[in-house]
This record gives sequence, C-alpha cells and structure tokens, in this order.
Amino acid sequence: LCTLLVLVLFRAFLTCLFPAREAVQYPTGTREPGTSTMQANLHRRQALERYVHLLLQWNRVHNLTAWKDADQITSQLAASLPLYTTLLGSKTGTTATRPQVLDVGTGGGIPGIPLAMAKPDYHLVLLDSRAKRVAFVRQAIATLGLGNATAQLVRIENYQGIATGFDFVVARAFGSIQRIIELTARLIKPDGSWLLERGEVRAQELAWCKDCHIHVSCYPLPRPAKGQILVLHKCL
Repeated sequence: LCTLLVLVLFRAFLTCLFPAREAVQYPTGTREPGTSTMQANLHRRQALERYVHLLLQWNRVHNLTAWKDADQITSQLAASLPLYTTLLGSKTGTTATRPQVLDVGTGGGIPGIPLAMAKPDYHLVLLDSRAKRVAFVRQAIATLGLGNATAQLVRIENYQGIATGFDFVVARAFGSIQRIIELTARLIKPDGSWLLERGEVRAQELAWCKDCHIHVSCYPLPRPAKGQILVLHKCL
C-alpha cells in the first residue's frame, strides 16, 4: 500500500511538473499552449518514469545508488526536482550559448538526467570516475533520447571543462563544500552558481564560505524528504 501511494504521488508530481492538456485549467483570456508543448510534457513525464525503472533494473546488478527501491527514488525526485528547476531559473540561448550545467559525481544520473528532461534548453555534462556508472548514464541518455546531455568518465581533478565555463555546478553526496568548490572553481563562470544537495551543513563549512567571500542560501526540501539545496556564488 505504501509503495502504491508513493507511485500515485509521484505521478501527480510529474503531472504538475510536466502538465498534460487535461490536467491544466487556463484562465479566461489566456492562450492555451500548443499541441506540441502538451506532447513534449507528456513525453517528459513518461521518460522520467522509464528512467526510474531503468535505474532500478541496473541497480540490481551494479551498485549505482544507495536507493534500492522506487519509493526512495520517487520520493526524493518529487521533493528535489521542482526546487532544482526553480533555482536553475529560465535562462535561454541558442544551441551554442544555452546555459551549461555540470553534474559532479553523478552516480546513477541524479540529478543530471531528470534535470536534462525538465530543462531541454539547458546542456548538461554528467561526470563520474566509475566506469559502470558512466556506462549506465550513457545508456539512459541514449534510451531516453536526451540530446542535451553527455556523460564523461573522468575524475573531476582531471576534467578540462569547456571554453565558456559552466553557469551551474550541481552535486549531491560529493564531499565537503570546501572540496567541491576547490575542485570546480576553475570550471565555473565568475557569476556562476553551485547547487549542492546536502543533509546537515556544518558550521565550519559555512565559516569557510564566509572567509572565502562565498554567499550561501539554503532551501530546505519539502517534507517528508530530508535535506536541503544550498545555492552558493562568489561575492563579486
């Protein structure tokens, strides 16, 4: 019963994030989105469900993530994905100038793959140093047809980055705040932001950020999920 309830709630969350035609009421005087937009939202909802299923299949054989069942994955995505998409904003650009996001230590592709679905105008690079994880992420990207995401097998210390620099660096369960920033500061634009999904944040970490002139904003995940997303940027 608990599993069924979580799946029902997850489907409701997907409907809110990627609304289908029948799920939306449009105020009088406003124009309804075109059929192509509705079809795209439906496709993304279905793709996210396929991704969760594929992750669980691979996780039975390979240790891709600590999450072992659909309840854990869907609950966390339902809590974190809307917040991530809001914090990433709505920047737009051409194929050459669209916002660039780096997912460090992507593991099983979270949050990079769900973000690639939710933000089709953004380009995401998903890094991990373990071959089996990158193999899965590449398979998921191909299976889901995500043309705005790539996966690379490389340690962050050895990654050369992109010429323009990244607009955002995202990471979850990847060492201390200090370690993440020290390893990725060379890869991010001067006005870029880090989005770090964390559990507890130690006072020493916040003190280090203050000493380094890095501003920190905290956005708790909605209950019952635990944790928060920290947004950090350099004080220019």
